[in-house]
Amino acid sequence: METINFDSTTLLDLKDFVDGTTGPYLSIILPARSDVTHPSSDLADAWERVRSDHADRWPASALEQVDRMLGEAGHAGGESIALIVPTEGKPHVEHLAGGPDEPRVLEGPLPALAPIIEHRQRTIAHIVVECDKAGADITGFDGGATIATESVDGDEEHIHRGHPGGWSQRRFQQRAENTWESNISDVADATERVAEQIDAKLIAVAGPTRAQSMLVTELGKRSRGDITVGLEAGNTDGIADEVVTLTDDVHARSITQISGEFRERSARDAATTGTHNVMEALAAGRVETLLVTDDWSDDSTLRHEIDGLPESPRALDAAIVATLDSGGAVVVVPHLASLDDSLGALLRW
Repeated sequence: METINFDSTTLLDLKDFVDGTTGPYLSIILPARSDVTHPSSDLADAWERVRSDHADRWPASALEQVDRMLGEAGHAGGESIALIVPTEGKPHVEHLAGGPDEPRVLEGPLPALAPIIEHRQRTIAHIVVECDKAGADITGFDGGATIATESVDGDEEHIHRGHPGGWSQRRFQQRAENTWESNISDVADATERVAEQIDAKLIAVAGPTRAQSMLVTELGKRSRGDITVGLEAGNTDGIADEVVTLTDDVHARSITQISGEFRERSARDAATTGTHNVMEALAAGRVETLLVTDDWSDDSTLRHEIDGLPESPRALDAAIVATLDSGGAVVVVPHLASLDDSLGALLRW
């Protein structure tokens, strides 16, 4: 069963951001819910409070850039917005799924990237196929954003299994079955193309029971390793809710998998945990995948010197930036019993 590939290439823009800007950094998460009475003004008020608190020690030009970028981003892209404001350089703005009810702020020599990384790893590429026996509408999503669409209009000439009677009934019904199967095969072909295009981890099929069952069966024969399921919901809101539950399950399975790999590799000294050990491994270039638990409550600072990093950053931020610099992957995990503190690592050797 397909799980998430925690690939460092999905974080290259964050590495480029750190490389192309100068700290210290102001890292902010603002609530940006759309299901409130005044979403736009609530977001503007939250930013204004943070802005006022930091205006006396932050460059006006940087804050003015955020004013413009936040106005362009709006509130509709997620339930919160992450802002990373450098002292010099263009701020980073990104919508997040979920988030706090009140603004959260960190200042430091390095940006706090964990919330953005966690959001991205929860953003599961998936497909929703709304099908019937005559064809389908196929939509590929990356989180809530539509990134691919395709429609299939099949043959409808013999699609209804009527009861013509007499000697022709069996032949007519066989034609109907053949038409259904041909149409479903065409839909499966199109679904496969979209799945390959977006590297989908989940294919969710909605529609009449018979057509849905035929398509799920056909896709199962061609499995790319993704998860293919039939949806019970029959309306747009119900489909959306069910898909959210399914994508959350894909993410949970992936976290369970990497947690199990960490325990297994720890038993043969191919993984390590604890800030001191992880930082030593990073300094030696040994970290393949960094495991991080970060709720912004851990403010312990780096006690190791690592080339290219500023003095006294928050240890978690330093570990993430050093891992990105070395081409390693970063995975945000919940508190795991197998981690001594907030950091662990799968080692290259």
